[in-house]
Amino acid sequence: MRYGGVPFMVHWTDSEASVESAQGVRASAIAEWHRGNYAGAMIGGLFSAVSRSNGEGGGDVSGVRVGGVVSGNDGNLTGVSASGLYNYVTDNLLSGLSLSWGANVVGGRLNGFAAAALYNYAGSNGTLAVQFGAFNNLDTFNPDGTVVQVGLYNRAAEQSIPFGIGIGQPWQVSDSDQGPFVDDGSCFYWIHTHTEDGVVHIESPVRRRFTLGDFFAIWQVPLSATQVGPAQGPVITYVNGSRDDRNPSDIPLLSHERIQLNIGGDVPPYLFDFPPGD
Repeated sequence: MRYGGVPFMVHWTDSEASVESAQGVRASAIAEWHRGNYAGAMIGGLFSAVSRSNGEGGGDVSGVRVGGVVSGNDGNLTGVSASGLYNYVTDNLLSGLSLSWGANVVGGRLNGFAAAALYNYAGSNGTLAVQFGAFNNLDTFNPDGTVVQVGLYNRAAEQSIPFGIGIGQPWQVSDSDQGPFVDDGSCFYWIHTHTEDGVVHIESPVRRRFTLGDFFAIWQVPLSATQVGPAQGPVITYVNGSRDDRNPSDIPLLSHERIQLNIGGDVPPYLFDFPPGD
């Protein structure tokens, strides 16, 4: 490992090949930087960063990382990170807090609390992801976890409808133009999905009107005027491209209806063409 810098001003440690792990408490008036993994506290008056080694390993932080302007690390973070302007975790926030007056960016999974005066972004959510800021953005929703977003604009990612809803396992799955296709299973509900493109099939021996609430009940996902799955807030509904103010659970499932549910923001209706034969 190589060391360098100016005492009390700038401090850096570098490794050209292997991952070097360091620990302890480091603080400088301008910048702190380490290439490898770091455990402990690293505080830079302006910048604080932990990057991967030249061998592209490491970048993980366990502890506290603070930068007056920018603070970040290239790997996973377990602990607390804070910055005045920009705070980033390239991989995952495994557990802890990410705080910034400007923006927080977690490239991978957010499992913890992110608060920013302006903008929060996370690639996906863990067991519990909390975003608190003016603008909150979750790129991919993990249905095994929970998301809480508090802000002026919240986007909790697009959630597609999985294949196999209403079809008992084990499945027989084949490939199709729409992706995996569930050909058969141990049983079929009258309402079910064969593919993950959002097309719902109704195959009922009796003639009756089914609703979106019936489908969500089979899916075992909550649906109301203020909730879709784990996401809570006013639900904005579009049916065939037009705004619909009914409770989404009461919307009937009619042939070739295009239904879109937005929560946390008003996203314009998507265009969708039903596959041939549906």
